[in-house]
Amino acid sequence: MKYLIVIPARAGSKGLPRKNIYPLCGKPLISWTIDIAKESQVGDILVTTDSPEVQELCRRTSVAYLDRPKELSTDDVPLAPVVVHAYKQSNKQYDAVITLQPTSPLLSPQDIIGAVKKFESDPLYDSLLSVVECRHSVWKKYGFDNLQEINNPKVNRQSAEPLYIGNGAIFITRTMALLQSHSRLAGLISYWVMPEDRSVDIHTIEDIKLAEYYLGVKK
Repeated sequence: MKYLIVIPARAGSKGLPRKNIYPLCGKPLISWTIDIAKESQVGDILVTTDSPEVQELCRRTSVAYLDRPKELSTDDVPLAPVVVHAYKQSNKQYDAVITLQPTSPLLSPQDIIGAVKKFESDPLYDSLLSVVECRHSVWKKYGFDNLQEINNPKVNRQSAEPLYIGNGAIFITRTMALLQSHSRLAGLISYWVMPEDRSVDIHTIEDIKLAEYYLGVKK
């Protein structure tokens, strides 16, 4: 299959100013994801951004980028139309689109390769997302101020069937499903499990510190 890897990198960020170029261990945040995508060698890379700084970084590192229009760069725009726009502007035909987010700098090339292999293992899969396993007690609010446990409260943690939480690192979507549904998750959805130490999602300075801790441990 032929893949387009889309890396969305908006200029604005409320939690961490200039987040996508914020230094992580001395390297701009988005550079981690770009380098991992390159190393995976699973598809063509296209960064979609309204940030002049990210665009300059792409030019210096010979990475294709798309100048994202203003109407797709506001806080309230979801990623699906951004990815659809990037695919259409690529002017090429791809079987599927992989979305990698700069806020997930600890994923590995092996995660991308493994996710692609699992996605291709069954032609019925329309999409795939990366997840982290959760065996803790999970509750939801109902009524005015009441809680109800989602998973089985009658078994211990080791015996409980795991729940999965999307970690935001990898999305794979067949092109036809993406264009028809305008969603990155459509049809029959598969998943790729990643460990907690590769599932850090950067939105605050505390997340940066946690990512630097894990990177330091791996050295």
